[in-house]
Amino acid sequence: MQDSTTPKWLRNLQESSWELEFLLSGGAIFTLIQASGFFTDLVQSLQITAWLTGTHIYLLLGVLGIQVLTMGFGLHLLLRALWVALVCVTYLYPDGARPEGVRWRRPFRAQAPDSTYFHDLLIRLNRVCATVMFLAITSTLLLGGIIIILVVLATLPSILLNIVWSPWYDWYTVTLLLFVLLYIVDIVLFGALRRTPGLVWLVFPAFWLFDRLSLRVVLQPGLWLFSSHVPRLRLAGLLAAFLSVALAYSYALIYQDLHLPNLFDRRIYRNQLAPGPALNYRFYLDELNGQRVYSAALPSRYIDKPFLEVFMIYRKQYELDIKSTDSVNYISDLLLLRIDDSLYRRVQWYPTYKQANDQMGMTAVLPIGQLKVGPHRLLIGSRADTSRHLLIPFWKTE
Repeated sequence: MQDSTTPKWLRNLQESSWELEFLLSGGAIFTLIQASGFFTDLVQSLQITAWLTGTHIYLLLGVLGIQVLTMGFGLHLLLRALWVALVCVTYLYPDGARPEGVRWRRPFRAQAPDSTYFHDLLIRLNRVCATVMFLAITSTLLLGGIIIILVVLATLPSILLNIVWSPWYDWYTVTLLLFVLLYIVDIVLFGALRRTPGLVWLVFPAFWLFDRLSLRVVLQPGLWLFSSHVPRLRLAGLLAAFLSVALAYSYALIYQDLHLPNLFDRRIYRNQLAPGPALNYRFYLDELNGQRVYSAALPSRYIDKPFLEVFMIYRKQYELDIKSTDSVNYISDLLLLRIDDSLYRRVQWYPTYKQANDQMGMTAVLPIGQLKVGPHRLLIGSRADTSRHLLIPFWKTE
């Protein structure tokens, strides 16, 4: 069921590949659902252990690529299932619908489809399936290429030059992100910026470098083959809409990890729920259920022992605090612990290694036998930066 212009070897290959497409799409969807969580954990681990430049962008682009591939395979699976269903019904009734069996009354209009209609519909649907598969895979590979661009041109220079903060590096990063954004627009518009007079010379140096770093030069022949046979503007609009949906879904999955507000939550008074400090599950080990600690944590919000165990993770950026503070030999020397209004002096900290999630940090055990039964607040501050602090509420039950 292909055009007469399609080579015979390609027709035979495609007509015998739909079973493999079902297996590939189904298996890929199952694998990609697991891959999203694995990738998120990997990037979050790098944020703690390496503090690399651009990890939030890598997280967003990586999850976006996974969701584009997942949604693309899912859409392809639905379209291919519809194609198989139409093949089955056409096999049962090869002559098309009987006109006398279609009797809708006005104002409804009905025209009995003949066999030619179903033949053309199957050809068009087959083309749509191939288009969805091609765009999903190439879009994901191109998003991966953009991550490579940012790693090579943003993260590696900050590591090799040991850059913490510098005005020139900020300008360099902003300029790089601007050209990367133009590069993404050019991809979605199938190379429209490369055909614009004047602008082509402005973007050429950056795009030439990006093409080689992202390996787009490998994908370009296939992109030329595809874009030269399709209506570019209409398809670019559909691709932009698809990517927007995937971006919105990706944002909904990781906005908490990026420390961003939930743009889909339209409740106005989210920050005015109650006057007390927030009870965030990330501060209590029994509510994390084995997940990683990203700052500090207590065993539980309810303490029934005369001692309070405080765990602080070791983050890469704490090394900057040591270098900027005089007379400090240990990371624990930078920490200040208060419960309510009482400052704990000469706190004994212990290096801690957690096997469950392979985290390294420090643990202090504070005597709280003198505290009254009821609510209390643990305040963790920093000697290096007094503006940084954590407030963790807990209740003493005995």
